[in-house]
Amino acid sequence: RQPWRLPPDVVPKLVVVGLLDMAGNAAFILAAQAGDLAIAAVLSSLYPVVTVLLAITILRENLTRSHVVGIALTGAAIALIAGGAAAG
Repeated sequence: RQPWRLPPDVVPKLVVVGLLDMAGNAAFILAAQAGDLAIAAVLSSLYPVVTVLLAITILRENLTRSHVVGIALTGAAIALIAGGAAAG
C-alpha cells in the first residue's frame, strides 16, 4: 500500500484556505470587540452561503433554484442587519 501524499499543486491552495480562515476568525474577533456581538454572530453564521458561492464559481457546481433563493434571502438579511445596526 502506497503512502498517501498531497499533490504538489494542492499545497498552495491549502495555504490560501488556511489564511482566509484565519482572516475570517480575526474579523469575527474584531467585530465582536468593536461592535455588537449579536450582529457579529449572526453575520458569521452565514458562512454556508460563501461555501455555496465558492462551489459554484470554483467547482462549477450547478446553481439550483433553492440556492438562488437562499443567496437572495441572505443578501436581504445582511442588508436588514446592516440597516438596523446603522439606525440603532
